[in-house]
Amino acid sequence: MRSIKVLITDEVVQKFAEISGDKNLLHIDESFAAKTPFKKRIAHGLVILAKISKILTEELGDGNVMISENVKYLKPAYIGDLISVNIEKNKKDSRGVHELLITAVNQKNEKILECDVLCKNVYNKNGK
Repeated sequence: MRSIKVLITDEVVQKFAEISGDKNLLHIDESFAAKTPFKKRIAHGLVILAKISKILTEELGDGNVMISENVKYLKPAYIGDLISVNIEKNKKDSRGVHELLITAVNQKNEKILECDVLCKNVYNKNGK
């Protein structure tokens, strides 16, 4: 199964804050984050979910869309973390719906995210 890596950098977090409009100080202000249980800045959870979208396209091909996802954030991703996003299982039912389990682990091999995803192909080569 597929696996992709993402390095969580200050640039990634700052760009995501600008694009999404989510400028929560947990993500962008070190002194604020130091006062929280996290002790330092954390990445937006959606940065990892964006990589899930990428890995699904790589695994299933163009024309596949997520029809549902159930995400569990287990630990934060910090600036400097190297995250591996992995497809753990991929089952396809008789209707063509893929059921996948996707996990993300940091460089310490700590699981930081689990996501159950259902995907379906909405396009085939015949244009139907």
